[in-house]
Amino acid sequence: MFSIQQIRAKARQKLAETPGAYLIALIPVIIGVVIQTMNYAQSNNLALQLLNSPTLDTSYLVNSTAFPIVYGILADLMGLSISLALFQVIYHYRDSVSFKDAFSLFNHGRFGSILATYLLKALFLFLWGLIAMIGFSIMFGGAIMSTVATLLNQATEDIMVVAGVMILVGLLIGIAGIALLLPQFYAYFLVEPLLFDQLAQDTYTGPLAVIKESRRLMKGYKMNGFVLSLSFIGWTILTALTFGIVGIYMIPYYRTSHIYFYQAVLEDRAMKENFFNANQNAYR
Repeated sequence: MFSIQQIRAKARQKLAETPGAYLIALIPVIIGVVIQTMNYAQSNNLALQLLNSPTLDTSYLVNSTAFPIVYGILADLMGLSISLALFQVIYHYRDSVSFKDAFSLFNHGRFGSILATYLLKALFLFLWGLIAMIGFSIMFGGAIMSTVATLLNQATEDIMVVAGVMILVGLLIGIAGIALLLPQFYAYFLVEPLLFDQLAQDTYTGPLAVIKESRRLMKGYKMNGFVLSLSFIGWTILTALTFGIVGIYMIPYYRTSHIYFYQAVLEDRAMKENFFNANQNAYR
């Protein structure tokens, strides 16, 4: 029987048995805390600039936009590196991990293949998420319009009506976009463990093949993937409240659970296929 509780229990047991498991996320967490501190300082500087000057330096806007994107990619790659190290432990390619494994991906012999798969998956999810981004951008624009008009004492009825329509329409489009994105997100849920498995067995044939195989395997299991993610919502909130510090425990816990989820899907599909084949043979 497919059980999220059993998957999480196996993850906790494996982490408890693996030396260095709770150090593997140390560097990403420290970097994350530093970045959050810098972002907080930047937000204060931005607020002061807006108060003291009606115009804002364009280079400041570019830097404040580009930096989070670059850091986001680096954080994703460090997360992939952690998943790879834990995958190797679970599949008995190694016995322990350390804090240095947060960067071991960059020394991997097939780093190009891993990066290409990561980028293609990110591109597909970006395209699937465009409608949601457009919707919430419209909603945010309406909220900004109403706020600025109120602060400048120019909140006429026409402006507020337009802003209200933008907020409502943007919210509806955003919700529709999320409804479109979520099934696709979970269709790609097994891309990383599949990639690591194929690289280990030397069966990797390209990023698109990995994505297609993930879509095939996740048919009938998207809700299970959603439930697994939802079961970590408490840890996610606690991590946010502690400025990422609880991530030292939560990150390896979730990523180990993700790999065991991949194993559970393979085992459950194999069991169903064997049962189906047995019934087919019985009726012949």
